Amino acid sequence: MKKLRKILAEEGLQASSGKYVVIGNYGRGVQTLWPKTAKPGAYPQLEAQRIADKLNGSAGRQNRPGGGVHWHHKPLEDALEYVNRHEAVVAIQRLQEKHGLHDEEDW
Repeated sequence: MKKLRKILAEEGLQASSGKYVVIGNYGRGVQTLWPKTAKPGAYPQLEAQRIADKLNGSAGRQNRPGGGVHWHHKPLEDALEYVNRHEAVVAIQRLQEKHGLHDEEDW
């Protein structure tokens, strides 16, 4: 199943859920998901973009060491490419499965 998805993705034929996740990057390989890593949400693109923009403009962000978290939104299909923390990886895998992008056997 993974090989088929890879071929479809390379040909631009990958199935799309139309859903996006909001990923926060602390830097140094540390990520978080919105609203929380253990149970992230999947949103339409515009809503995910608004959430990320609002979080990036949150009061006090500039006062945190290192500038705080940088938030961005990514398609659910590609989100695993942007996280490496085990908890975030597992949470995105579950979301992908919930939205029919992967089967449990793929993991």
